[in-house]
Amino acid sequence: MSDITCQQLKQELSLVKTDPESFILSLGKALTIVDLNTTKQLQSKLVSSIEDLEKLLDPYNINLRRKLAKELQAEFISVFKEGIAWVEKDDKYFYIDTQGKEITSDKFDDAGDFSEGIARVKKDNKYFYIDTQGKEITSERFVYARDFSEGIARVKKDNKYFYIDTQGKEITSDKFDDAGDFLGGIAWVEKDNKLFYIDKKGKRIF
Repeated sequence: MSDITCQQLKQELSLVKTDPESFILSLGKALTIVDLNTTKQLQSKLVSSIEDLEKLLDPYNINLRRKLAKELQAEFISVFKEGIAWVEKDDKYFYIDTQGKEITSDKFDDAGDFSEGIARVKKDNKYFYIDTQGKEITSERFVYARDFSEGIARVKKDNKYFYIDTQGKEITSDKFDDAGDFLGGIAWVEKDNKLFYIDKKGKRIF
C-alpha cells in the first residue's frame, strides 16, 4: 500500500464535509447497500471526529484566531479560555466568543483571561471583574487585582490587600500589608510585619 500524502488527506477530509455520500460510497466496494440515514449518521461521526482532531492538532486555536483577527481587523486575539478570548484593537480590549461575537459592547484599557467564569479588566486606571455575559460582579474598583484561584481573588485598595469571592464579597474584614494567592485552600498574608496563613473563611490557621 502506498503512503497517503498530506494533500490526499486534505482532499479526503474535504470530501467528507462537502459530499459525505460520495465519500462513503467511494469506500464502497466493500459496502453493497448504504441507506441515507446510515450515511448521515456516519457523516456526523466523521465530521465530529475531524473537528476533535483539528482541536487536538491546534490547541492554541491559531487558525481560528488568525481568521477572526483578519475579520475583525484586530492587532491580536488571545488564546480562548472557557470559550472566550480577549481582543486588542485600536489600543482597546474587548471579548469575543469562538464565533467572533462580542460578549459585551464595553471596551477596556486592559483585559485578562477568563478563569472560573470571571475575567479581570481595567478601565479608567482601575481594575474590576466581569462574568461571561460582560456583567460586573461588583461595583468595587481596585488599584490591583489578580485572577480568581479556587473561587477567590486577591485585590488591593487603599494600599491594603484583601480577598473577594466570585460574588464580589470580601471573605474577611481583615486587610493585609501583603498577600499571596490561594493554593490548596490556604494563602499566606502579612500584617504588622508578621507572616501567617489563612483559610478561605479568613481564619488564621498557622
